[in-house]
Amino acid sequence: MLATALPALAQAPSLDRARQQLEQIGAKLEEQEDDVALLASRDAVQKVQAQAEKTIAERTPQLQSLDARLAELGESPAGKGQEAAEVTRERHDLQQQRNEVDAELRQAKLAAVESSQLLERIAAKRQENFHQTLSRRTTPPQPALLA
Repeated sequence: MLATALPALAQAPSLDRARQQLEQIGAKLEEQEDDVALLASRDAVQKVQAQAEKTIAERTPQLQSLDARLAELGESPAGKGQEAAEVTRERHDLQQQRNEVDAELRQAKLAAVESSQLLERIAAKRQENFHQTLSRRTTPPQPALLA
């Protein structure tokens, strides 16, 4: 039973690190004027987004499976002692696993949304930089050079 929860616990720290990385990139975004730095930030955000989407794809079936198993066990009876201790323990373990997988899924979905928003901000910043480059005043060519 707990073996299915272990991968979920292993993924959670990497999602936390990924979300911290998103926060750091977002905080430094306005300082970045260089397109190369913006592209590097975009690539890092896309990696986080891919990791989040992969986690969502892997964990959603697990959550559905746990929900189905819990539904099969049904609600616990109102009074104590009306159910075998093994069934009660199984329900508790399944509910605990479900909560862990659900929490990880929520974190992954949040990371995916934050990634999308940050990618939009990066694209807007790159577009702004491009427009500034196009509209930058330069000295006109010397007439002697044109002849």
